[in-house]
Amino acid sequence: MGGSGREPLSILFTHYGEPWIRGSEQVLIDLTTNLDRDRFNPVVWCNQAPVGEALEKAGLTVYRQDFTSFFNYGSPRFNASRYLSFVAEGLRIVKKHRIALLHSNGAAPHQWLMPVALRARLPLVAHLHTNYLRRERFASLLHQANAIVGVSQ
Repeated sequence: MGGSGREPLSILFTHYGEPWIRGSEQVLIDLTTNLDRDRFNPVVWCNQAPVGEALEKAGLTVYRQDFTSFFNYGSPRFNASRYLSFVAEGLRIVKKHRIALLHSNGAAPHQWLMPVALRARLPLVAHLHTNYLRRERFASLLHQANAIVGVSQ
């Protein structure tokens, strides 16, 4: 990789969160900004301005979209066309940046990244920052992840 003449491996990091920078947002910022840029090209797809702006300032390519998390308690009614628009946008970003690995920063974006991973034939890593109820784990398609990374006490 670095120094070998190969292009850096492009990774799509996807985050769904609230308009602040706290635990999972800070983990994402730390992870993406500290990767060896000779070996890795982080691309970020998120829904909130604070994390997106922080990563843009750090020189990363950032896409923002008004995501909706479906299938959880308190979520809006499922809207198939909205859901499929997330999958279509994910596939567009994957193709544009020749993404080789998908990273879901939490369970919510995993629910639309899993179809992207299957369609594009890419591995998907779920990075979880809290405990999820069994129903949430299945609704977010976490059981289909290639790998799951969790925080610990």
